[in-house]
Amino acid sequence: LVINKVDLIIPEAMPYIQRSNLLPDGLQAAFIENYAIARYVVESPDTNSALGRLKDCMLNDPANNIHPRLQDLVMSLTDNFSQFFSRVLDVTYHYQIYLMSSHAPQPESKLPLPWGVLKPFLWMTEILQEEHLSESVSTYEFELKALDKEIAAMKDGLDTLQRLWDEIDEHQRAAEEERKKKIRFALTQREQRIKHLQTLIGDAEADFAKTASTFIETPPKNKDEVIAVLQRKIKTKSDLQDSLRKRLKNYQTRKEHRGSV
Repeated sequence: LVINKVDLIIPEAMPYIQRSNLLPDGLQAAFIENYAIARYVVESPDTNSALGRLKDCMLNDPANNIHPRLQDLVMSLTDNFSQFFSRVLDVTYHYQIYLMSSHAPQPESKLPLPWGVLKPFLWMTEILQEEHLSESVSTYEFELKALDKEIAAMKDGLDTLQRLWDEIDEHQRAAEEERKKKIRFALTQREQRIKHLQTLIGDAEADFAKTASTFIETPPKNKDEVIAVLQRKIKTKSDLQDSLRKRLKNYQTRKEHRGSV
């Protein structure tokens, strides 16, 4: 919330005002609302709600009581903006109230006032950057987990295709060997053996095609090409995985740096 033209509203208080915000810079609303409630007398009607605690903070802060006109301004805010503050408290722990003047700071003035728009904008961009970093880290972590599972499944599929291809080759070689045998008195037995091997080949061919269609929308007819296509897809996904890891590391580093500042 930005209160404009404060130098025209309360000119008498301007030489005494020590800061451009009405809430202390070190206020940690998330800590208060989640961990420090026991420090308040919650039975008191003044502090038994988040809105009440916000008002208590504003009204009793020493910097806001340095001049009667500033006190009147703070009191007016707490009385007339309760509905606005209630909505803000419902959606975020990031809130601040800034005082802004009717004109830009003058270099020749000895007073640090009046203030311009720089501080509110810096505060806003800091909050947005912090949220952006947190959301980006969460997004990249989620995408990496999904990508890890996808690559693992594709690699398992590739192993399955190679195993089935080996089985098909093995059964085909065995069938050829049976056909080459010259057995006069076991012809029926040889035919049954070849038929059984052909059944195994057909089953392996069907499993190969089914597995290939799981990862390739229109699998090539040639098994070599199927294997090559899946290998390329795994390579593409792995490259994306490396890129996401680098981006995630960058965001994590920036987030940790901000946390340590």
